Amino acid sequence: MQERIFEHQIRIAAAPDAVYAILSDFRQAARLNPLVQQIEALPPEEARRTGYQYRITDLIPFGPFRISIRYLARTALLGGGAIRSEALQQPNVFVSNEIRIRQDGGGTLVTERMTLRAPALLMGMSYRMGTAAHAAAFQRLKAWLETGQPEGQ
Repeated sequence: MQERIFEHQIRIAAAPDAVYAILSDFRQAARLNPLVQQIEALPPEEARRTGYQYRITDLIPFGPFRISIRYLARTALLGGGAIRSEALQQPNVFVSNEIRIRQDGGGTLVTERMTLRAPALLMGMSYRMGTAAHAAAFQRLKAWLETGQPEGQ
């Protein structure tokens, strides 16, 4: 197993409450993240059993093909504008993500720290795709809040 960390910041010309309202609703990831195709809330009994709240379907580009993968995720609202999410993907890929939202002048500074743990053979591809998708999600969030429409939608 290898571990890599990605950090990203973006300034958005919107109030912190507006940014938080979108990012704290995990279902919005399908609108922001270009890899995410679907997010399903798990039934309560499955959520209790697994410790996860959502089942996510991604479409991963692989050469000329797109491969559908499904995995489990959970999110926690930590207070003070902080949100943590974790995803368990196969084979043995774990993503932990913490987002902090704070007032920055007349707008908002959003800071993300993503920790990725994956088998050595998958690390390069997982890291490149994950960092690109999260950077794109931040750009879509910015476009959504500043113009009313997520970029790329």
